[in-house]
Amino acid sequence: MEPAPADELIRAVQAELGHKFPALYVDQMRQHNGTMPRSTCFPTSWPRTSRHSCGAW
Repeated sequence: MEPAPADELIRAVQAELGHKFPALYVDQMRQHNGTMPRSTCFPTSWPRTSRHSCGAW
């Protein structure tokens, strides 16, 4: 797992994107930076012919 991003990095990315991240998202980055979910398949309701979205990473 990578170290948590520094406040300066978060501010720089927000400035580059022209968007301020929600506080909950920033908290998630600090807590889980560099990790991936155990499963890469998640149930979806779209498209109707597919029940799961897999391999999005």
